[in-house]
Amino acid sequence: MSSKIRVFARRLGSGTNKPIYLQEKYSNFVPRPLSADDLILFADKNSVEKSFEFLKQELPTRWMQIFAEINALPIEKPSPLMLEVKSMIQETLENLLPFTDQPATENVISKFNSKLEDYIHRHRTAFDEVALAILEFKDEQVEMAEKGLTTFDLDDAEEKVHYFLDRYFTTLVSTNLIIHQHLVVCFHRNPVLILGMNSDRNKRETVQRTNVTKEIRKIASRIEIECEKYYGKTPQVKITEFDMGKATNNSQINTIFIPTHLEQICAELIRNAVRATVENNLDLPPVEIIISRAKENITIKISDRGKGASLHEQAKWGAYLYTNPPEQSTSKMPIVEPLAGYGYGIPLAAVYARYLGGDVVIQSLQNYGTDVVIYLRSNAEDLKEVLPVFTAKTKEYYNSQNRKKTWISGKSSEKGDIVFNG
Repeated sequence: MSSKIRVFARRLGSGTNKPIYLQEKYSNFVPRPLSADDLILFADKNSVEKSFEFLKQELPTRWMQIFAEINALPIEKPSPLMLEVKSMIQETLENLLPFTDQPATENVISKFNSKLEDYIHRHRTAFDEVALAILEFKDEQVEMAEKGLTTFDLDDAEEKVHYFLDRYFTTLVSTNLIIHQHLVVCFHRNPVLILGMNSDRNKRETVQRTNVTKEIRKIASRIEIECEKYYGKTPQVKITEFDMGKATNNSQINTIFIPTHLEQICAELIRNAVRATVENNLDLPPVEIIISRAKENITIKISDRGKGASLHEQAKWGAYLYTNPPEQSTSKMPIVEPLAGYGYGIPLAAVYARYLGGDVVIQSLQNYGTDVVIYLRSNAEDLKEVLPVFTAKTKEYYNSQNRKKTWISGKSSEKGDIVFNG
């Protein structure tokens, strides 16, 4: 365990009778991945006490893992926003650790749930805050490099920051899921245990039978309206279904999943397809979505005729903080949200998909269009969390210096000589 974690653990233990090792041990624990069956079983049995006993140990374990990673990042002088993100993690741990040795009484669970509701509210903007923090760091490093004030290898740092963000966001997504699952169980058992809870919204954050086609139709319809408002026109989004190889149009492709996760995965990718179509065509060919259920996977393919991208451009799509500013809105409305954000929609969609054993694959044909293929698991028994674990190898990766290149490329100089770059 790093000295920084030990110092933090001692600070948490100060002023209490709790032995220091009770805080330190969570940095050595390994998270316990859950399956969809595990989560559904908790909900069916309505076991509030068992859910509390699990969460009071599991939440600190997952966040101590990511706290170790943020300390290992190769950032010498964190920006104010980076320090704010770190402070948010510290605050989360400070709120959760006092419950680790508390009994599962109604009073304790009620207080615990109150902290969880505070947690949800506090972390609601975490995605944006982290994105802005990394963008701030990146801009500062670029400016210093241009002035010759640093030899910092930005490419190497970006690779490691991307690795960290995948793991940080996976932790955030996973803890949100098990918290919402717990709160819904508590609400069904005794609504008094939950104060001010929006039960419908919280339920959509949990594992349940999900009609994939209906959810995607709702997402596509909303994006068509957004596009119409911003550009004054929109392509049609056509949806076709195949169930076990047979064409169908009855919107009956169901699976066990989380509705809000499906929205997070699909919304940004459909939005990108619609935007690319509008900005690169005078006539508007439809954006086509195929939803296919097979034995192992539900596959969603989003195809557009938005002119595609080069191989070089495609390499940037998977990176955090890469975005193309949208064209100027043609709307006469005073405020219209653009169809682009901070530039983490695609990698974040991949995080949500991979968290439960799926994936997102993008293939683009320059001057033609792009296909995005989303893979989800068809069976609940295969739907299992994939969680980050901080190990000695993780630390070694963060601490590694710029690795020597093992490939070289040739390019022609102005005089026609061949120059090799190592």
